[in-house]
Amino acid sequence: MAAIVAVLQAGRDRIEQGWCKGAFARGKTGREVEMAGRAAVAWCVLGATYGDFPAWDQLAKAAEVSVNQLARWNDAPTRTQQDVVDLYDRAIELAEKDER
Repeated sequence: MAAIVAVLQAGRDRIEQGWCKGAFARGKTGREVEMAGRAAVAWCVLGATYGDFPAWDQLAKAAEVSVNQLARWNDAPTRTQQDVVDLYDRAIELAEKDER
């Protein structure tokens, strides 16, 4: 489980750096780019973990939605970057509890 916490913490750091909607990741111009590529400067809730499925499961659990609904959750019109950071905090807390 420690690996999931590390992935989630790294994802949280990426979201704090930059967040986007409608794509796994976006570059400086706002165009969609590879989520793990050097051109990425902003990520969605899913893209920030570079496609780590166990981390996606933990994020879905924290959001109380299915993994299939996480992109829709991220892209909601009223969703903010802080909402996504807060979700990562909840997911990290749950993962740390699971480690005990």
